[in-house]
Amino acid sequence: MMKKEANDKKEEDCPYVNNVKTIRITNEEAKGPNLARGLQLLMHDGEEFCMQIDSHSFAGKAWDVQMLQDWGACNNELAVLTTYIGSPENLGQNVMGAHEVPHLCTAYFNDDFPFNDRASAARNLQKPILAPLWAGGLSFSKCHAEWIVKYDVNLLQIWTGEEFGRGARLWTHGYDFYTPTKAIIAHDYTPGRKQK
Repeated sequence: MMKKEANDKKEEDCPYVNNVKTIRITNEEAKGPNLARGLQLLMHDGEEFCMQIDSHSFAGKAWDVQMLQDWGACNNELAVLTTYIGSPENLGQNVMGAHEVPHLCTAYFNDDFPFNDRASAARNLQKPILAPLWAGGLSFSKCHAEWIVKYDVNLLQIWTGEEFGRGARLWTHGYDFYTPTKAIIAHDYTPGRKQK
């Protein structure tokens, strides 16, 4: 049965344990990303900013400070920092002197479904730049975006196309998408590897 509960970690394991909230569901209750991401509002307790990332993601040093600085540099109350995130070995690295970040500016169709194209990159950004597409792997904004444009929890088991539906709904409510300046969040895409 779905239930909201206190985290079962101890403070000596994680000094920020009191900041972590969990909703545990059984595999029979799991119905895809829209339901899972929609449930996050049950944990909202008046926080000003919300960030969505995929599981088995990693954060670089001072990631929270960098995200807030980037969001502030947008000078837009309806800014959403979003992109596909890179692999852990490049986390916080200035690869080839370029501070390269994936920039979602094109899409393509595969079997009649739209997909964000991962081929584009932005380099040496001084501030976030506008992007036309939204990504589910990293989304950082004021929490009002989650309340105004709620996930449709009735779209069960929708994986392909989920990002385009969410992005279209955010955009038609006035939200703008921006590529962050640095790769400060990473995701392990290796299939079959045990996650730490």
